[in-house]
Amino acid sequence: MKESADKTAIIKEEVILTWINELLHESKPSTALPTGLAEWMCAGLLWVKLAPQSFQAFCQKQLKSNRQTQLQLSDLVLAGLIAQLADEASTFIDQTGHYHLLLSETLDPQETGLLQWKSLHPQISPAVQASWVWAADQLLKWPLPPAQVEQLIQLKEVYVYETDRQLWDKRKKTYRELPFDLEQEILSPANDALALLAWIPDQDGAEDMLGRYRKHAPPWQQPEVAAPEWLGPAAYLLYRGLNAYEMTQAAEELKKYTLRHLPLMPESTKKDGLLWLWQHYEQ
Repeated sequence: MKESADKTAIIKEEVILTWINELLHESKPSTALPTGLAEWMCAGLLWVKLAPQSFQAFCQKQLKSNRQTQLQLSDLVLAGLIAQLADEASTFIDQTGHYHLLLSETLDPQETGLLQWKSLHPQISPAVQASWVWAADQLLKWPLPPAQVEQLIQLKEVYVYETDRQLWDKRKKTYRELPFDLEQEILSPANDALALLAWIPDQDGAEDMLGRYRKHAPPWQQPEVAAPEWLGPAAYLLYRGLNAYEMTQAAEELKKYTLRHLPLMPESTKKDGLLWLWQHYEQ
């Protein structure tokens, strides 16, 4: 049994490095912006956990390049992932804070409170807002220079406020991109999952969101149906978000649904990585 467990650990490290390599060499994202960010966060959490030396080498290269003109989706969550490291993060945490603040200047140069990802449509997405806020929250757990702490807290409050004010759809009980696509009725969890992880909605908003899912989403309405959009990275992040808001029953129902259907999906490095997160990752 021990030999089998050791073999599994080795396989999983290879899986995450393959998954990361696929994401890094993806010339044009094949998924929507929220889904792509959710995938990067899940892959990144695994990267930090299972291949920390490889992750640190990547981070040091990114921070030194200081490039803000050819942004990748990984840049939005990079600071938050670095903060997941143990003592190793302390060697470049100040540089990480500077990098994350520079990212906000690049994406919101007019200080509107809305971050614009100009290379993809729609340019304004709650997933971008939430990813930046989540990463800032993780950074603030470290002893940063006072000036960085003040800036991160101020910007975080602005982005949370503007996300709720401008991107919350009261009728749909969900976060939406700008401009709103009134014809799009596909219920995807990516935007809401990232918003929950960033603690953007209040408890009432989070419960309204869950109420909508209970009425319309496959894990609660059609648990026997394997819906691909509910078996990917966003579903795992929604599970973590529901737990964060102490909606544990719904979280366990979602986990049960996923572990019923995900093992039956076609083989891929993403599937293997997600299964490891569901089964082994400690929050």
